[in-house]
Amino acid sequence: MARERFVTGTLYTFGSRVLTVLLGVIASAIIARSLGPQMKGIYALAALLPSLVVNFASLGLGSAAVFHTARGGISRDQILGTTILMTLFMSLVGVVGGSAVAIGLGDVVFPGVDLRFLLLALLIIPLNMFHLSVKDVMLGARSFRLYNLSPPLKSLVWIGLLIILVRVVRFGVPGALMATAGAWLAADAIAFMLSRRVAGGVSFSPNWHYVRIACKYGLQIHIVSMLAVLYYRADLILVNRFLGAEAVGYYTTSVGLSEHLTLAATAAGVILFASVAGERSENRRKTMTSLAVKSTLVLTAGGAAILAAFGRQIITLLYSSSYLPAFDALVRLLPGVMGLAGWQLLANDLAGRGFPRYNIYVALITVVMKLGLDFAWIPSFGIRGAGWASSIAYTCAFALILLAYQRVSGNRWRDVLVPNRDDVRMMIAVADRGLQEIKQLWRRRKM
Repeated sequence: MARERFVTGTLYTFGSRVLTVLLGVIASAIIARSLGPQMKGIYALAALLPSLVVNFASLGLGSAAVFHTARGGISRDQILGTTILMTLFMSLVGVVGGSAVAIGLGDVVFPGVDLRFLLLALLIIPLNMFHLSVKDVMLGARSFRLYNLSPPLKSLVWIGLLIILVRVVRFGVPGALMATAGAWLAADAIAFMLSRRVAGGVSFSPNWHYVRIACKYGLQIHIVSMLAVLYYRADLILVNRFLGAEAVGYYTTSVGLSEHLTLAATAAGVILFASVAGERSENRRKTMTSLAVKSTLVLTAGGAAILAAFGRQIITLLYSSSYLPAFDALVRLLPGVMGLAGWQLLANDLAGRGFPRYNIYVALITVVMKLGLDFAWIPSFGIRGAGWASSIAYTCAFALILLAYQRVSGNRWRDVLVPNRDDVRMMIAVADRGLQEIKQLWRRRKM
């Protein structure tokens, strides 16, 4: 039963993420074709500010909501209400802090980006934080269908607003930022209604016991998230510093395409975190994690091969030939995608077991390694050097997290990485289950 729920949840999440990514590619193409490489780079840098603030201000509250909802012990309506109150407070702190960074350090951290763009982007902070924390109660309750509704709907709204504000009205970068904020607002409304339904209501009377345990667990996740900002996004700032906004436009294109390959790992990791947190059987935990890692690495390797072979054609089709310089960085990012996928999955397993400290150790080592390589290679090799730095750092991170996972779970690395006959049968069963779900959805649509 637990394995079936895990497989079903992963399929729902993967399907939702695939649809969201496809819609996101359309949105990205609208931005790229409307703004051009340089202005796309400026938009990416302006949008980076709220992303950084959200990661620094979130305190891991969403992850804490997943963990404690899955473990039980506190009513869901209290978790939801208390999480909302904490998120609103931290959103206010984030907006104030983001304003200070934009006004005081904007010329240093985001050279070439208009201050007005940075201040406008701050509207995204409370909208983004509210959505991420509220919908995680559904994940902890393992209500996977409802959990996966808001992301594709948000992307649809985003596309509609981009068409109006960027293509038709031609508001440029401000229009793209307003469209992003509007999409988050729509997602907030949907996520709140669904989460309140799953939680059986919402209690806005603060549960101070939950505040304490949520902060204790969440702060560990928060440290990992802050480090993740550095190893995921600091290279954008360095590319802008050493090479300029146009190079950022190319590099964000290659990063965006390569990160789509981690779609399966992200989907499985989300479900794995909630499933491991709520599962009491160690054997079932090991089985779920091994299946997730093996099947995900197979899918990721296939996607990387396709991008390596047809990356130029895909870039030209989606973004136009003016973005072809992005291919040089893309092929150098691909080797690290496998490591990144495996790292994400094992990190979610460890967090679900209540051992996020190992994720902190690995993330810290990865940040030091990646930033060192970025500083050494970006000035000399451009965005190609940034691509190699990411690949080497992510591969080493996967090796380190695998060692930590073996120590905590007792599962051997061969059982995690090397498929056997049972794994092949299970992968075929999962694929068949996915086809059956698609057929059922198609029949309902025809009815």
